[in-house]
Amino acid sequence: IETRRVSLVLRKKDLALIEVEAVSC
Repeated sequence: IETRRVSLVLRKKDLALIEVEAVSC
């Protein structure tokens, strides 16, 4: 459960970074 939660958090961070990069571009 812990690893799954961490993976979800990392995925959200990755999505957020992608959105930021898309907006900046």
